[in-house]
Amino acid sequence: MAGLALLLVGGATPVVAQEEDPTVDRIVAVVGTAAITNSQLEEELFGRQAEGLLKLPEDPLALARMKRQYADTLIANELMFLEAANDTTVKVSAQEVSDAVDQVMRASRTRFANDADFQRELRAAGFQNVEEWRRQLFEQQRRAITIQRFRENLQAAGTLAPKNPTERELRKFYDDNLAQLPPQPATVSIRQLIIAPKFTEASLAATKLQADSIIRELRAGADFAVAARRFSQDPGSGPQGGSLGWQRPDGFVRAFADAITTLPRGTISEPVVTEFGVHIIQVERMQPTEVLARHILLVPGVDTASEAAARATIDRLRAAIDAGASFDSLQRIYHDPGEEKELRGFPVPELTPNYAGALEGVPEGGYSPVFELPVEGMGRSKWGFVRVLDRREPGPPVYELLKENLRRALGQRMGENAYIESLRAKSYVDIRLP
Repeated sequence: MAGLALLLVGGATPVVAQEEDPTVDRIVAVVGTAAITNSQLEEELFGRQAEGLLKLPEDPLALARMKRQYADTLIANELMFLEAANDTTVKVSAQEVSDAVDQVMRASRTRFANDADFQRELRAAGFQNVEEWRRQLFEQQRRAITIQRFRENLQAAGTLAPKNPTERELRKFYDDNLAQLPPQPATVSIRQLIIAPKFTEASLAATKLQADSIIRELRAGADFAVAARRFSQDPGSGPQGGSLGWQRPDGFVRAFADAITTLPRGTISEPVVTEFGVHIIQVERMQPTEVLARHILLVPGVDTASEAAARATIDRLRAAIDAGASFDSLQRIYHDPGEEKELRGFPVPELTPNYAGALEGVPEGGYSPVFELPVEGMGRSKWGFVRVLDRREPGPPVYELLKENLRRALGQRMGENAYIESLRAKSYVDIRLP
């Protein structure tokens, strides 16, 4: 039931009297007056395994330790939800929950070749019909959005600020989770040179006018997160209310970094123009090395002449490489600063079709042909080519390749764990696992 497994993990249920009956779902933990059942715990584990996020160990003791770990995860989610439910500033509308449910259902339905297979999977998962499944999904999504909204508020207040783990903590985190990690797939490391078409002056001016009108509404009291969900064209942060999370300012392009380091907390910026487009920025909190900010991205249009000029430039640069030009020098001068210069250990199965096609058959040290990169949701493209630095065959997960992801994950976990421990200290939590 991997097709639906990820969609069947709900919140805790009220505690009820339980007979010693093998058909009764065993309670593995109680949080307040709510129970977390063994089936919910197993669905969490099997769902993550179906997504490729972990590998279930065959050793019974290792599996028991993993169950205990993920029971803590479900307990933490329940504590967060209970706290969020008592926070009157957390608002979740029925419409946004319904929209999220529709999105999940559409994504799930596409995994099946026909309606008969889909209905069979529903019945195998314990649902009589689509509407019964939808009702459960509605509650799951309501809880998930409530927790996410509450977490955003905590991040804005600095309550969930990430910690900075030591090298020893990182290595221990890697060692402790190594058995759960799936094998490292085949990877490729590349350096790339990408050219983007320039925005036209007319479209840039029109976009600035749009930004000015949004800024007036925000300064008059409009909700920034709501405006970001409506207007922002950043596919990553827009659906999250424009939230960029905690970031180092030097991780942004220069104009954006200058804006967030000088903007007073809580105020709305003037339009900030970068290679990405026009930004409206609000700084929520600052720490010595990191900033928590939101933004709204508006992307001006480009015309056919700009696209043709970009394509002609990348063709000229690729020909220069064949003639002996230095890739590093060309990249330093021409590369689009909105794109990564280098990607290390990127999983080959996760390459987009454009990259996969261009890299096929290119050896280490070789260069790909020019290929097109459509910009998601923008109706325009960039063009580029890459140099292959190295290729690795599948094998065990490599610490060095995972290190930065581990640092972010562990830092966020440490920040959140500190808050969860404060909730546990004032709540009733009974864990019924060995």
